[in-house]
Amino acid sequence: MIKAPKMVWIDLGIQRILSGQTGGLNGEQYENGVVAQILTTLWSLGVRFRPSFLRTTGGLEVDLILETEHGVIACEIKSRATVSARDAGGIEKARHFFGDRFRGGLVIHRGLEVGKLTESTWAMPDWFLLGRSLRSLTA
Repeated sequence: MIKAPKMVWIDLGIQRILSGQTGGLNGEQYENGVVAQILTTLWSLGVRFRPSFLRTTGGLEVDLILETEHGVIACEIKSRATVSARDAGGIEKARHFFGDRFRGGLVIHRGLEVGKLTESTWAMPDWFLLGRSLRSLTA
């Protein structure tokens, strides 16, 4: 595994001004926006958790890992409207890192469908998870 810090911009407006970008969100910015919203929502609710991400030297990546006293939830974030079981592949491969603490996975996306992708991973639209769509950030 590779252990390194990962910067999350809580305010994407500042990031966009500093980068000079005026168009819609790219995939990296969408991922950052979803992660930032999840983290700030959990912090504001007083949920005790430890956020991280997973990256191995072999190329395995999981965008967001949420560890609580009750277990681990793994999240993959896709900046598109449709997802498939293939998008849950990183989460499924990473399950062995967490053992019995693994509770499930989410593939968060811009689409409309909620559904089971694998035995332990669900597709979850951003608007359903966060209560609003991040599409408003793309204008």
